[in-house]
Amino acid sequence: MGNEQDPEFVTSWNTHEHPGNSLFKPCQIPNQLDRHSQNGIQPATGIRRANPGESRSSLVGTNLTTKYLIARVCIHVRQKQRELATFLEQEQAKAKMQSSIHDLTDRCWNTCITGSIGSKFSRGEASCLENCVDRFLDSSLFIVKQIEQQKGGMH
Repeated sequence: MGNEQDPEFVTSWNTHEHPGNSLFKPCQIPNQLDRHSQNGIQPATGIRRANPGESRSSLVGTNLTTKYLIARVCIHVRQKQRELATFLEQEQAKAKMQSSIHDLTDRCWNTCITGSIGSKFSRGEASCLENCVDRFLDSSLFIVKQIEQQKGGMH
């Protein structure tokens, strides 16, 4: 990848889709592959540049092929970045769910288990734990529905 300030490169992907996310870097494609070549040799292909008045038809294809290959690599990189972002989102969702379950366990345990720990819960403890879990699930579903409604209203 070239320098983002270098006019020789053009950004092939809009990084504004993911602002502030350092995972997403622009994939850059050379704008002019033979801009800084010397002695008529293109640095990216090693093919001689056409002289003035000489047909460029055979040379243009190589330049475009190189740009095409670079573009294909950029497409592949973008696809892998999206896959990685999806994977990370899924892992974050799993971690959040595990954290919620841990919080639920702590809260319900501290609220409902007041006596000594035996081989079975007392009738009151079992009822309290069941109600605690039900209330937690009810409130979680309510929050999820509210968020979905807000998202639906934004589109």
